Amino acid sequence: MNIFTDHFARWTHHFGHSPDVITDTGANICNDRAFLDIQRSEHAVRLFFLNSLRTNEPIRARNAHDRRGLSPRLCLTGSGSDKGQQDNGEESKVLHGPMLNRNSYDVIAMRKLLMIGGGILLVALAAFLYVREPDITRAALEAKYAGSPSQFFMLPDGASAHVRDRGPRHALPLVLLHGSNASLFTWEPWANRLSDTFRVITMDLPGHGLTGAVPNRDYSQEGMVKFIKEVTVALGLEKFALGGNSMGGRAATLFTLEHQDVVTHLVLVDPGGFPVKQVPPTPLAFRIMRTPILNRLLLYITPRSIFVDALNDAVSHKEIITDEMIDRYWDFVRLEGTRAATIVRGNIQDKPIKERFGTIKVPTLILWGEEDRVIPVDAADGFHNGIPNSTLILYPMTGHIPQEELPDRSAADVRMFLNGQ
Repeated sequence: MNIFTDHFARWTHHFGHSPDVITDTGANICNDRAFLDIQRSEHAVRLFFLNSLRTNEPIRARNAHDRRGLSPRLCLTGSGSDKGQQDNGEESKVLHGPMLNRNSYDVIAMRKLLMIGGGILLVALAAFLYVREPDITRAALEAKYAGSPSQFFMLPDGASAHVRDRGPRHALPLVLLHGSNASLFTWEPWANRLSDTFRVITMDLPGHGLTGAVPNRDYSQEGMVKFIKEVTVALGLEKFALGGNSMGGRAATLFTLEHQDVVTHLVLVDPGGFPVKQVPPTPLAFRIMRTPILNRLLLYITPRSIFVDALNDAVSHKEIITDEMIDRYWDFVRLEGTRAATIVRGNIQDKPIKERFGTIKVPTLILWGEEDRVIPVDAADGFHNGIPNSTLILYPMTGHIPQEELPDRSAADVRMFLNGQ
């Protein structure tokens, strides 16, 4: 590399880009006589940089273009006016250059913005990858949670229903439906206490537990009624008692309205289906699930803390909230396809059913925790007053899931009800 190219390389490295024009401080004038085409006047460029080396003057740059629209040119100016520029090829004096013009500052500012924006994107990507929660395979969760007495039934639409069936086969079947984001494990306390006398059947509803996402993607209440019917047919049940908690209570009510010929008793535990004012604050998971765009984050980011907060909001008897319980909720929501199903379900507007309560003819037991913050106890009177042949029992200092918070007392109340006492 010769002295010209070496100096040019160092100069361009200093500014971060190649200059179009070199101009003078004193006069800051570029006229037609001073324009030299870079492509055709390499000699002038050499003279300029040689002069720069001799004088050791700082070099500044700005853009200039030939007013006739030609390529960028190099403007060498004299010491204060265009007269200092000689036509005979004499070396021009190069004085202290002016500051970068507006266009150059715009380019530099844009580069800085791009660098800052790129940095922010990299930090955001790193944070996303750090907090992202990948799906858990069905095989892994079945190995962990599908021990005896779990079994799976393939339904007509291709769904694989996770079911547990315990108790004497000749006894009255009691089919139990869990709430939103829960699973059949919520009924384990009742199954352990009632399966000595009754045939207790629990199932994971579509989009929940080990049933998970279903091929028809129907997570509406009507879709769940269809699912319940298919499972009970697969089990060979002709008549049975039906119970449900929260979302499952609403599904049980709707199923009874449509199939009163097969339901012998209805047990509702803090059920949904009667509109009441929500007790603030609404759980974070529900707020996110119902917020467009933001709810897409749930497909990738589902922190365990969401379930810690949700359970603490729902439950009054805090002693039942264990790491095992939290992990079970957290594991099931990360089953392949379940998070997408949850978003779909969370944005479904269910049809009102309270106007139809009066048509329910089967004996109905309504159990409610007085401290329920998910579905306030005010709704209990709505069910009790609406359903003709109903009995209401309230549990003081109890939250949204009495079957787990007060398993002995609530199971005993169910036993008495089913025995007709």
